[in-house]
Amino acid sequence: MAKEEGRQEIQLRGPVRPGGSGPDEPVALTRRQVRDSLWRVNALAALTFAVVTMSRPLFSVFAAEDLGAGATGLGVVAGAYALVPLFLSLPVGGLISRWGERPLMVAGSAGLAGGLLLAAASLSLPWLVAASLVAGMAQMLMVVCTQTLVTSLGEPREREQYLAWFTTATSAGQLVGPLGGGFLADHAGFRATFAAAAVLCLGGILLARRVHTPPTPGKAPELRAQAGRARELLALPEMRLAILAAFSLIFSLGVNQSFYSVYVTRVLGFSTSTLGMLLAVRAVMALAVRAYMRPLVALAGGRYRVLFLAMVAGAVALGATPLLRDVASLTVAAALLGVATGLTMPLSMLAAANSVPAAERGLAMGVRLTGNRLAELSSPLLFGPLAEWVGLGPAFHGAGALLLGAALLSLRWRHGLDDADRLAAEAPDPAPARAGTRRWGASRRKQLARGAGGPGTPGVPAHRAGD
Repeated sequence: MAKEEGRQEIQLRGPVRPGGSGPDEPVALTRRQVRDSLWRVNALAALTFAVVTMSRPLFSVFAAEDLGAGATGLGVVAGAYALVPLFLSLPVGGLISRWGERPLMVAGSAGLAGGLLLAAASLSLPWLVAASLVAGMAQMLMVVCTQTLVTSLGEPREREQYLAWFTTATSAGQLVGPLGGGFLADHAGFRATFAAAAVLCLGGILLARRVHTPPTPGKAPELRAQAGRARELLALPEMRLAILAAFSLIFSLGVNQSFYSVYVTRVLGFSTSTLGMLLAVRAVMALAVRAYMRPLVALAGGRYRVLFLAMVAGAVALGATPLLRDVASLTVAAALLGVATGLTMPLSMLAAANSVPAAERGLAMGVRLTGNRLAELSSPLLFGPLAEWVGLGPAFHGAGALLLGAALLSLRWRHGLDDADRLAAEAPDPAPARAGTRRWGASRRKQLARGAGGPGTPGVPAHRAGD
């Protein structure tokens, strides 16, 4: 049993920092370091999402009410937040390979604070667009870095639980943020709310500075090489499954985010309090179900089955919404949609994390996030004209049908999460003894190495080819 100062170690097989004894030397993080990093990165994720959800919805309202922006201006403000991250997610994966997650998380927290302070000081629409641009890029940094870090800690058997805790933390932030933002905006105004959110980011900087991260290669691949490797990753069933599940859910939820409040308040005539209750039910269910992800996987007999059923549940909830007329049935649909969201996103992240060795996990998360941002941008382009042309009902039906079709299409790549099941079953218990190096199944080596077998294999960095 290997111990360091009486603490058990987790051995991470990977590259070492400059000055190490060699690229294949195992690098150990103690269990205490892993535990400390987990709670800090979870706290950082919760804080980041609380800050984002308390401030981002106010950008449009602030632009319209205080700066006199029209519909086009509001679109520019919203688009600036999401458009640039669409193109920068892949390069961020390379920066993680060069510098590691810690400095980028510090930069992300500082950038988010800077963007919010700029929003608080904005006297014209161009300044608010610039603030939206900075805040959007900073949030993208935080998302890619925190996801990469949390999927790089522990053995495959532990990774699922770590992701459940991580996504629970982000859901908690998303639940608390809008409540705090709305209260502050009502009582102190938009500028004070932006400033308060910026102050909270200082806590994120402190948390990020104290996170323990695995060593990095110290060298980032060129952008062209990253793009080529990203195309190779897209050929893996794990990545296809991860992107399909996340993209289809986010794309389909676009109709819910755009028209659900209109349907509940204007079409059905319910109060805004009822609308808030329905949204809270969805958020609480998304938060609660993640704590039971492991038992659900055991009950269903595999991660893919849970993912498939979650996507089908989301499709039913979305497609049935226009048929529901009473609060009870709407509550059931909201709860079902919350369960679908709470399970699909972490399982999608798990599929992406298990598709690559640790050195390329930042790139994999960047590829997945690019798909998510593309879904956010493209969904209104489809469902907006569709709802205007044929009405709200068919738009909801179409979103449900699209998500159901994606669930059926995912059957082609179900082995992506079957591999995760196998890796979890093969992994040794991370208990008193030193855990072995991460194990990648023979099929994974074949997919990554493309039939070659040693350092220098095309598509696999030399320092990771043996993993």
